[in-house]
This record gives sequence, C-alpha cells and structure tokens, in this order.
Amino acid sequence: MFSNRAIGFIAPLAIMFLSDLIIGLHPLMYAVYGSLLLIVLIGQFIKYNPTLLRALGGALAGSVLFYLITNAAVWYGSVHYAQDFSGLISSYIAGLPFFRGTLVGDLLFTAVFFGSYKFAEVKFPQLVKA
Repeated sequence: MFSNRAIGFIAPLAIMFLSDLIIGLHPLMYAVYGSLLLIVLIGQFIKYNPTLLRALGGALAGSVLFYLITNAAVWYGSVHYAQDFSGLISSYIAGLPFFRGTLVGDLLFTAVFFGSYKFAEVKFPQLVKA
C-alpha cells in the first residue's frame, strides 16, 4: 500500500536482508529474493482495487509461487535429489510441511492486516485517499 513503488520493492528486500545478516546468509538467497520481488508485483496489482478476496488470492498465489521457486532452487544441482523430474517432485514433497505453515501464516496475516487496514479507514476517514 506504499504510495512510492520503490519503497514497496525495497522494504521487503531490506528487511529480509537484515534478518539474513542476523540468521545467516545462504546460497539460495537468489531464489528467496526473486520470489519476494514477484510477490511484491502481485501486491502491486492488488493495491489498485483491494478487496479481501483479492488480498487472500494474492496471498495464496504468493505462497504457491514462493514454494515452487524455492523448492525448485533446492532441487537444482542438489546432491540430495536426482536431477530429473522425479527428483524435482521429491523436493516438492519434502517441502510440503513448510508450505503448509507458509500458506496458513500468509492467509492469516493477510486477513489480519487487511482487516486492520480497512478498520483504520473506517475509524479514521482522513486516511482514505480522495
């Protein structure tokens, strides 16, 4: 919902980078950061006509996109998975427990944040853009 598009792209990446500096850098950061950029693009489409259904759809799409990209990155070139279609599927199956948590968290927080934003618009009409 940032009016400045650059901040909308930079903020999530900067926050993720700061946490990576604390938690630790890893070789698959390109997949995580690329996924985040695509998720921000999804948000850019939603922000012009935000509804709860669109926000939840965007959260669902973002979760699926993140899951597909990051698990493909784990599979690609890995010694733990066969470098064929069955290895890719094995990587996706191994990632399902993480996907479930990501999906539930994304949907829950999207509903809370979207609801809070809409509540603030009603409670403080001056926040609504003319």
